[in-house]
Amino acid sequence: SMRSFTIKQYQFGPLDEEKYHENLGRHRFGDTRRKGGYDCLRHYELLANGCIPIVADLDHIPVSVLTTLPRGLLAEARNLYAMPWIDTEEG
Repeated sequence: SMRSFTIKQYQFGPLDEEKYHENLGRHRFGDTRRKGGYDCLRHYELLANGCIPIVADLDHIPVSVLTTLPRGLLAEARNLYAMPWIDTEEG
């Protein structure tokens, strides 16, 4: 279900880093989007915990940003596994 991508479920404080990483490790995908900027640690935290970052607007991010992320693979994962459900009853 895409529900987890659309509902804010952040529940960790500054001293909950271990629980935060354990939570990421229980998921296959993680929603990540521009907040303060596109190039942030959040994308790498997801990858480091075995989670595929789903960046909905990945195609609109300038090529000079996120140069160390595998953009092609992330776009493929987003298109195959996450985006098809956005306009459904589950999403």
